[in-house]
Amino acid sequence: MFVRILFFSYVFSFLLFEQLLSPGIIMIAVLLIAVGMILWRERRQAPTTSISAGSPMELGNALIFGAIYLGIVLMVFYADKFWGTAGLYVSGIISGFSDVDAITINMAKFAEKTQRLEAATFVVILASLSNNMVKLIISLVRGDVRLRKQVGITIALVLFGGILYILMKGF
Repeated sequence: MFVRILFFSYVFSFLLFEQLLSPGIIMIAVLLIAVGMILWRERRQAPTTSISAGSPMELGNALIFGAIYLGIVLMVFYADKFWGTAGLYVSGIISGFSDVDAITINMAKFAEKTQRLEAATFVVILASLSNNMVKLIISLVRGDVRLRKQVGITIALVLFGGILYILMKGF
């Protein structure tokens, strides 16, 4: 997810990409370290998964993404118009419940148009953190004990890194 965030911000707004590079690298590094530790500790166990994924190539998925993107565009516009930066933060958290690509693209365009880079950066980070929370909840509810432990540790470390970054930058 963090690689996709960096990719989309690079494509749509190099200014936002520069702002997201540090937190993105931090979260990617934390994720890789956590996954590496899990893989090293459990290298002798056969991989299992109890959660099935759908096909990303289905037309329905593309239509759903389009609807989510449109909803996020409208939410960001009205949140900023009526509630300012706080509204943007809330819209980032809400949009992260389902997707981070749409809010990243939208915030990239927003940053280019308004030059509010710090707000756009925090919105994308908050969206990624809320998206990770959703993944954690799904794995806790639908996963087996092993998956819960692996995902719980990994996402907890990523969330800690993201929250620590936000606090250090003066959210």
